[in-house]
Amino acid sequence: VAMAIEIERKFRVSDSAWKSAVKRERYIRQAYLTKNGRVSVRIRIDGDDKWSDPRKLQVQLDALRRAPHAVGCYHHAQRIDGEGRSLGALFNKDLPERFDLEGTITHRSPFHISSFLYRNLPVLRHPPALARRAGSLDLLLFALAASNGPLIRVEGAMTCYRVNEQGLSQRGLYARSNDLRLRILLWTALVRVLHGRGREKARSICDDLLRAALAHPVTARDAKAWALAVVRRPGYFLARRWRIGQVARLLRKGLHA
Repeated sequence: VAMAIEIERKFRVSDSAWKSAVKRERYIRQAYLTKNGRVSVRIRIDGDDKWSDPRKLQVQLDALRRAPHAVGCYHHAQRIDGEGRSLGALFNKDLPERFDLEGTITHRSPFHISSFLYRNLPVLRHPPALARRAGSLDLLLFALAASNGPLIRVEGAMTCYRVNEQGLSQRGLYARSNDLRLRILLWTALVRVLHGRGREKARSICDDLLRAALAHPVTARDAKAWALAVVRRPGYFLARRWRIGQVARLLRKGLHA
């Protein structure tokens, strides 16, 4: 974020007693890209993922210049543990050389978001309203990009993905079966935005997600969210009798939790 005047609140502490309440530590690295009297542009490295190769951006830019038909490119990401040590595995070892739209409509991210570089297209600068409610923004980004052209792979593992047992899908509104529900809402909404493109693949993926939902715990709040999903997407849920039955079992499970 760049702004003309930066305002920060700083608090002075009287002693080090606060340290006993610390539950975890996170290191943030900071650097300035430009700084003058009017504005400063600052970058911070913060979070679970990182670039591991300083050539990453140049390699991907060169790949897109050589392939003007490609909308974006991606590469392998190395898996690391909480201490930053390599786990000797890749985020997705079977990464294909190319993705089209249907290839990006999947159960899980086909490649890691930290590896993705894409062209400055209007649909990606100003994504549809469903982006505000997307359960998985990376999946939406990949699919929107691929709807405009192919995505290509560049060689090398130039980023790291930190394996986190308390990741997004394990907590809050994404916990239990909710992550699956949100992905169903995402894919059914995307098909409408794309005027039916990818419909059969999206339905197949949504059916798999719906079948898997019953294996997860369901709370009363979750059951209410599933009922609301049916109201929002009747064209999908009510089109097959088994889908109605599956949602009914989810509702009963939540009500008796």
